Amino acid sequence: MFGESAGGNAVTTLMAVPSAHGLFARAIAQSSPTNAVYPAEQTARWAAEFVASSPVGRAAPPTTPRRSGCSRPRARPPSPRRRTS
Repeated sequence: MFGESAGGNAVTTLMAVPSAHGLFARAIAQSSPTNAVYPAEQTARWAAEFVASSPVGRAAPPTTPRRSGCSRPRARPPSPRRRTS
């Protein structure tokens, strides 16, 4: 596995996660700070602060197609057609 920059941070995080043990034979983290793996409690706080400060986080969840920005209701997907020769 290889990751550069933010991907390097993902590599080091995966290498520190016990449930990922044995999933990767080798790992390369390029340009990742060695101390960028944080406890779950800290990252949960940061995520909550980010969402609270974001206009999207303060908006009411969309409940209808119009509120979510769609101008018409969701259409049913087309039925699969059998190919005939």
